Amino acid sequence: MKINIDGVKLPKSKASQQTFDALVNSAEQLFGRNGYSKTTVGDITKAANIATGTFYIYFESKYAIYEYILEKYRLGLKSALAKAVKDCTTRAEKEYAGLKTFIMGALENPLCYHLVWESLYVNQDLFKKYYQSFAEDYARALKRDREELNTTEYRTIAFMLMGINNFVGLQSLFENDTESDVERRANIAIDVLRNGLFNK
Repeated sequence: MKINIDGVKLPKSKASQQTFDALVNSAEQLFGRNGYSKTTVGDITKAANIATGTFYIYFESKYAIYEYILEKYRLGLKSALAKAVKDCTTRAEKEYAGLKTFIMGALENPLCYHLVWESLYVNQDLFKKYYQSFAEDYARALKRDREELNTTEYRTIAFMLMGINNFVGLQSLFENDTESDVERRANIAIDVLRNGLFNK
């Protein structure tokens, strides 16, 4: 997965890739635990056991590595979701598979919420870009399945479904869900989407 971010120089050898990955992993953990503003480049290099000067071979600034991590999350999630829905035949099946994949990913890496949502305070444009790019991809996927939907407001529906993913995922984190709990919650969400929330 190639990620192109201004201010980031990608490694060209196996050894440099290991150094690069160590810096990214350290930054991810520190940003997730301590926040962006309370984490310094020195903290990142110390945690990675790498000289501070080496950091600047790959990253122009702390902001550059933060932006890289967010894009890594976005593309990684996009890839995981694509894999999860690959063999689904209906939109409802895709939504179930996607919701379960999203929540299980959040349970495996709960720091992702902190990292992504903190971007609202680091740079609002970065926060908007993260969610708008997801919404654009989602809306295109919904449009491909338009015969199964009773609306053409694909972009609004994309944001609505993203909200379900985000907040049902939070519920799973708060309540320390198991995989069977996640499956049950995903089934509840899909049942509401299929049948509607309100009594006729």
